[in-house]
Amino acid sequence: MSYFHVKALLGVLFVAAGLAAALSMLTLMGKAEKKMGTGSLKSTHRVAGWLFVALLAALAAMGLHYLAAAGDTLPLRGVLHWTLGALLVFLVLLKLVVVKAFKQFLKLVPVMGMMLVVLALLVATLSLVFFLISGPGRAEFRTAVEEVAEHAGSTAFVEPHEDHVETQAVKKTAEQAGEPVEEPVEEPVGRPTTEEPPAETVNAEIVAAAPEPVPPAGNAVAGADLYRTNCLACHHADSENRKIGPGLAGLFGRNALGSREGPVTREAVRELMLDPPGTMPSFEGFLSEVELDDLVAYLETL
Repeated sequence: MSYFHVKALLGVLFVAAGLAAALSMLTLMGKAEKKMGTGSLKSTHRVAGWLFVALLAALAAMGLHYLAAAGDTLPLRGVLHWTLGALLVFLVLLKLVVVKAFKQFLKLVPVMGMMLVVLALLVATLSLVFFLISGPGRAEFRTAVEEVAEHAGSTAFVEPHEDHVETQAVKKTAEQAGEPVEEPVEEPVGRPTTEEPPAETVNAEIVAAAPEPVPPAGNAVAGADLYRTNCLACHHADSENRKIGPGLAGLFGRNALGSREGPVTREAVRELMLDPPGTMPSFEGFLSEVELDDLVAYLETL
């Protein structure tokens, strides 16, 4: 299980613990008829609350590692994520201080608890919405749009040529008058088969018919934007030094890609992005084929 999968799992448990603590508190304070006894509700609230604190501490430690590696390259989503996370930590500490040392303010503890749950849901929603609009959801939507456009192009109406329209009109008039219709005789195009073209002409025609070299796929400018969004937090673009992952400067001039020996190729880089080693998340289903080409094209410029 990758680093990001572990973080996502801890995040789900974190939100679930917060909701359990909040619901047990609301039931304990606001419902006259309770399915659970008062003692059970207090125990549930206590256990869920401490689990919430423990998971928050684990997630904060993972976030600190990411923050230290990202440095000044932290994206806007990361800034918002960390701002809300810092508020969560401070509010948890304040609640613990009030419960342990300032019992005269205990009436404020339920309000703090509800604020903690709201902040936790905000952090989780921020991450979830970002994933949906920039991950597989966006890729699937783009694929659907391309399929619709392709279908529309294949069934488009093609206007007949003017010469064809005129010929059909003359033919119809002659048929109505009872006159025989002469079919136009197509003149042969090209040289007579009995004449052998000069060798120089044949060579020139072969060269002219040869397919032009196909430029590498991908748009490096678009790939730069994808790199800033998806890669820069973990990989330096201007250095080979390690960040969270290895620096990618001069990637296509190296003689090995991870554990794979030999010159670095576009195919090898794409394969690594779709099936990466270690804790690196896979881009399969996260980036479209076009976006992968763009990203590889940008990596070639480093």
